[in-house]
Amino acid sequence: SDCFALPDAEVAAGETARVAVGSGSGLEGVIATGATLGELRPSDGEIAIFGSQAYDDPKALLLYLQWGSTPHDLTSLAVEAGLWFETSYAPTSENATRLYRVEESGLWLFEE
Repeated sequence: SDCFALPDAEVAAGETARVAVGSGSGLEGVIATGATLGELRPSDGEIAIFGSQAYDDPKALLLYLQWGSTPHDLTSLAVEAGLWFETSYAPTSENATRLYRVEESGLWLFEE
């Protein structure tokens, strides 16, 4: 799996921080650009944020999301960390261009 070191950034509660794989042009709240996150396939994948380089420690795992099939490389660690339910995944489509969460309902949706 590929890792990208995030810069030190302070994000206020309720605000959004974005990590851009490109220039971030036109996006608000960008804290990092040129992120090398590996291949992010619309149909299947996972992404995580760790608070340290202890990539096998569930206490270091801060955020996790997987979409498409399950399990992925970090699924069991995310379950152990209490951030994910075994056999869960976010909905997607092989033509999806964006996966997002609707705050009001808590549902994960995708755009094609």
